[in-house]
Amino acid sequence: MQFEAIGPLRVISREGPLHLRPTHRRLLAALLLDAGSPVSAEALIDRMWGEEPPTTARTSLHVHLSALRQLIPDVIMTVP
Repeated sequence: MQFEAIGPLRVISREGPLHLRPTHRRLLAALLLDAGSPVSAEALIDRMWGEEPPTTARTSLHVHLSALRQLIPDVIMTVP
């Protein structure tokens, strides 16, 4: 799996470039800022939605993380 962050964020798998929705690209970029280190849900919510997140931000974050994990399996880990 290759991540290209110069220019538009792209993910290249063995089969070729993956199509990522804008929300998935934004979430992946938020995670890549601290690649290799845990990122709290609060930090991700702040990076995704800024100072006024929707009331459903935590649930939406989990939904987007789940979808991103399906697109790029074995890359994103959850830690307590």
